Amino acid sequence: MAALGEGFELCSFAKEKDFVGVTVDRNDDDTVIVTSKSNVTAYKLSHQKAIHSWSSKSNQMFTCPASQTSQPEEYSVVQQNKILRLWKCDNIDVSKWKKYVLSQPVHEILTSSNHRQPVVVYENGSVCELQSVVDNPKLTHGSVIETGEIIESVTLVNEDKIVIVVQHEKTYDVSVIIQPLSKSDDGDDVTTQKLKLEKPTDLTENHRCLCHCIHQEDKNMSLFTLWNNGCVYRNIITTSPNISLQTSEKLFTIQGFVSDDKDLSVAMTALSDSYIATVGLRDNQSKEFLTIWDITYGTPLCKQEINVGTARTNVSKQQQIFTAGSNILVSVGKALMVYSYSLAPSTLAGVLGRGQRASHDTAVQSIVPLSAWNVHSTTESGRSTGGKATVDMLVGKLSDESQTNEEFSSTLDRVIKLCANKDAMLYLTPVLLQCIVQRSSRSSDFWPRSIVQSLIKGKQLPATCCIELFQFLIDKEDLSLLTLCFKHMTDIPEKTLINCLQFYLSVKKDAIFDDFMKRKQIQPMVETIPTGCPLHKSQAFLINQILVCPQNDVFVIDHLKKLPFDAVMDFLKYLCFLLDKAPVCLEEKNLIPTLEKVVEWLCVLLDAQFTQLVIVPEAKELLLQLQQQVEDQAQFFKELGSLEAVLQSLKSSLHVKPDKQGDVSLYRIEMLKL
Repeated sequence: MAALGEGFELCSFAKEKDFVGVTVDRNDDDTVIVTSKSNVTAYKLSHQKAIHSWSSKSNQMFTCPASQTSQPEEYSVVQQNKILRLWKCDNIDVSKWKKYVLSQPVHEILTSSNHRQPVVVYENGSVCELQSVVDNPKLTHGSVIETGEIIESVTLVNEDKIVIVVQHEKTYDVSVIIQPLSKSDDGDDVTTQKLKLEKPTDLTENHRCLCHCIHQEDKNMSLFTLWNNGCVYRNIITTSPNISLQTSEKLFTIQGFVSDDKDLSVAMTALSDSYIATVGLRDNQSKEFLTIWDITYGTPLCKQEINVGTARTNVSKQQQIFTAGSNILVSVGKALMVYSYSLAPSTLAGVLGRGQRASHDTAVQSIVPLSAWNVHSTTESGRSTGGKATVDMLVGKLSDESQTNEEFSSTLDRVIKLCANKDAMLYLTPVLLQCIVQRSSRSSDFWPRSIVQSLIKGKQLPATCCIELFQFLIDKEDLSLLTLCFKHMTDIPEKTLINCLQFYLSVKKDAIFDDFMKRKQIQPMVETIPTGCPLHKSQAFLINQILVCPQNDVFVIDHLKKLPFDAVMDFLKYLCFLLDKAPVCLEEKNLIPTLEKVVEWLCVLLDAQFTQLVIVPEAKELLLQLQQQVEDQAQFFKELGSLEAVLQSLKSSLHVKPDKQGDVSLYRIEMLKL
């Protein structure tokens, strides 16, 4: 069976056409490199966070997905189709990247975890190792595709072959080109093979291939194709002893799907030799879904609705779906969505809908691996039982919607008692929090607040594991638990930071902040807020927790653009206040953000709301105040720079010399003339 987790938005783009592609880190399949026309960004999927980002100038757009080279911390990308760039991870200045002007436009650069060199695939279908291109960038390569053929996909197979699938733009004929990278035993280049995909005999000349994917199986490959009558076929590509394309084998038909729409954007990818995933197929209500299919039984195992947003046009159908480890990435309109998935062997009972409860429990356990739990359970007679198996069963029960609130609470208590070990609870806490939030969202009279508080306390949890908790606490206006989350959780996504900021700024009831301030643990910290603050002290304390969190400016700006203007003005007033009060260095006892952090947030806020701040008259006075503050700060630091030179000179002239006995005098008076 298979299971799909809830999707999350990894990043967004200004325009739909800005998205270029995705590659997977060759050393870590949890890290992906996303390329748009103006940015290259590396993301850690499990944290939903950007870890590196590089930007290009407006006249030097990226035209193929960036990828890693064989050198540590080195990347490659192509600008304007013919400009090859190489750079190290810590070099953010694009103008300093190595530059090679090529003689032919590039389609893609392929890399893998084992191959010694990335491979450059040109738009004419020819291939060459990256190092050879760097050594001789002006070298031309003969075309291997015919006029009218368009490259739909390129795949590195068995580390020594490039498989290129092309489709004719008028006849829609599909061909497979196989180019070996290695030489023959006698040292000669191996001949490129081009195999035409014969249309299945049960299809007419009006039928065409909508999308395809390739899956590597030992020495052979499987080519899966989806046709516009809804039929899915498989062709085996043999590579030993001779390269050949076997006759199409019909796997199954997608019921209710028939399309003559030439612009329909559909994509598929192979998850294993038994499962494929499709995206773009629509139901009778024009809703699009990401679906995992069982090849053996020809049935959909699970699906997630895709929010397509604005209509898609002229999108390459092979640039919509990617896999990275146990994640599926889908390009949808102006966003890149990520869905976790898990696979398990299918059974006929499961496919027919029987044993649904068991398969659901298995899916929950597969998405959140439980094998590391160190648990122990005993019966009343004292005999040891399968503690891990018991916990696995109970966690599965927590996701059962048919349970009453009392049954859920009882199951939850049993899980917590069984997992008394600290390591086990740290591993299990995100799962329990997610189950609690889902249950509480469905049942308004259920909210085990004390249990949630104890689960969060004393742990450093990645916030991405229980992101729904933040929105739930915002809806409940629970300031204390939100404070606890910021204290004990790491890697809070930028979207969540701005959601919390908007909530804090939108609360107009002083009574909520007064009650929050009266708490014993909170009161001493709130009292550290300087006097004259334009916000309620509790409000300022909560916002300070956001300001000190790590964040990426690029993604913060995107979410700050959606902030209501009243909240923007209040936030700007508070940042102006902090500009005069913030310490240069972080003080542990004082939760006020440093001056550097305040300046960073001021910059991103002004960038995000620049047009509105300039146009709206109410903001003029505030902007003039900010201008004066900046000028005062600049003058102050200029004077500090002058003073630094004087102090350095003074320090060098005050070298204390020891006396004849080698001792330094304990008391000394000197007159200095400056």
